[in-house]
Amino acid sequence: MAMMTYKQIIQKIKKAKNIAIFAHREPDPDACGSMFSLREFCRQIGKNADIFVSRDKRECLPQIFPLNDTKNLYKTSDYDLAIMVDLHDFKRIDDEFQNELKLCQNLIAIDHHSICGDEGTDVKNCRIDNKKASASQMILDLFRTEEIKPSQDACTYIYAGLMGDTNRFLNTNLSREVFEDAICLLENDANVQDVYEAMYRSISKHHIVLSEFLYKNLVLNCNSRVAHVIFDLKSMKKLKATVNDIKEFSNELIKIQGVDLAFLIIESSKNHFKFSMRSSKEINLVPFASKMGGGGHPNASAFEIDITKTQINKNIAKWATEILNG
Repeated sequence: MAMMTYKQIIQKIKKAKNIAIFAHREPDPDACGSMFSLREFCRQIGKNADIFVSRDKRECLPQIFPLNDTKNLYKTSDYDLAIMVDLHDFKRIDDEFQNELKLCQNLIAIDHHSICGDEGTDVKNCRIDNKKASASQMILDLFRTEEIKPSQDACTYIYAGLMGDTNRFLNTNLSREVFEDAICLLENDANVQDVYEAMYRSISKHHIVLSEFLYKNLVLNCNSRVAHVIFDLKSMKKLKATVNDIKEFSNELIKIQGVDLAFLIIESSKNHFKFSMRSSKEINLVPFASKMGGGGHPNASAFEIDITKTQINKNIAKWATEILNG
């Protein structure tokens, strides 16, 4: 693995004729913010770039991101550069893109997630900076390095990514740079109010129904320090809820007074569950998430495994104890 500078990344972009941009499956605001702002960067320096998103995974904030202006059929031979943002390994890419991406001879990863232990990375050329609160900030650094003013759209996309991964400055991944970047985006005409309207003032009646289920099915363990809720397929069908509908609640359980560790557990297909974990400042989730084949940040991580609901209920207290004990 070669750790690239921003100047080296820009040089590769300038040499490319056609650029393909990817993020992880079920992209969140930071993944979308990174992809769309990177496309804006490419366009502003005169380069053609396309964003690839699975056709059935286009639910992330359509009020902000032009998700219909993306592609879902990728051929390595059509592009001379591919860039992955907000991830550094193939296993988090949508299955429909993985085989072609593995054939790509010119691939870059731009990510703010740590490479854990012996995990390594699937990409030889990377820019990984775990001091960044969001991958979107790294795209802002590309604009700075090239000394060009980001477009209003680019600023809006980056701001949405920053808000998503800091949870409106509520998470523990804050730094002086986070606030300075937010000010920079604001001063460059990011549509801040549009971002807030889409992300935080959009509670629907359906959201209220899901919230009611969330708290009615809340389970506490370890002297009420650990909270978890399971949304299984049967419940989701009854609630008419998608995985992305439920992921909106990822940060809710950790807000409960006295709770230091929270699991939001979603059955995405038969006996295949996604675990979204949140923790208080003192508890590092990354080692456990990595052990389970996932990853993320110290206080916000995720993984997914094949398991039954019965097995989850049997193991959750044991897993929680392992995490709490470090």
